[in-house]
Amino acid sequence: MKQKVIGLAMVLLMAGTTGFAQQKPFQFGIKFAPNISWLKTETDGYENEGAGIGFAWGFVADFTLTENYYVSTGFDVTWNNAGISYPFDDQVLNKEGVLYRDYKLKYLQIPLTLKMKTNKFNEKHSFYGQLGLGSGFRIGAKAKDQFEYTDESGQKIKTPEEESNITDDINIFKASLIVGGGMQFHIDESTLLFVGINYNNGFSNILEGNNNVDGTLKQKAQLHYLELSVGVIF
Repeated sequence: MKQKVIGLAMVLLMAGTTGFAQQKPFQFGIKFAPNISWLKTETDGYENEGAGIGFAWGFVADFTLTENYYVSTGFDVTWNNAGISYPFDDQVLNKEGVLYRDYKLKYLQIPLTLKMKTNKFNEKHSFYGQLGLGSGFRIGAKAKDQFEYTDESGQKIKTPEEESNITDDINIFKASLIVGGGMQFHIDESTLLFVGINYNNGFSNILEGNNNVDGTLKQKAQLHYLELSVGVIF
């Protein structure tokens, strides 16, 4: 009886091992992703001035948990563009007014998500969804600024646009929630193309310091973006 139990356990173990062996323990790939970014502000007097178009490229690594579940990570180099306006004291002109700032931000992001895939249909296609967190590290920050103020005659004046390095004005780290999904096209058993949409919902403040008109106002804004991901996994 004992030998039969041991034999049955070995058969089940071998069957499970064989089933898992059919799945590669990991897969690697690359992706390219244009995006639309915007900033959500939380400071009084700060206004969203519209979304901007950016781009990302990255390395994808999927680690198999079971046949349809994976831990997906890697890294993305992301360029995000968005604008806000806020009260500003221009100490060169000695004027108070409104600064219109277009942010040009560059991040190295490390995503960590759970990816869920359907079984293949039509022998070549499958859907996937993913949910997880993103950790972003600032590797570049520039801005295009335009200052508006009212002169002594009551006329509104806008200065010419000026580009500047704003590294010290941007927090080095940002955190976000990643939600996405898409379709995969299986070329063969180990290679697939994918197209998907990811929403990156920032929940940490990306701005440093306080407003220079009212020093009690802490500058706060979260970065959000929607990206179209296209890539290949081997």
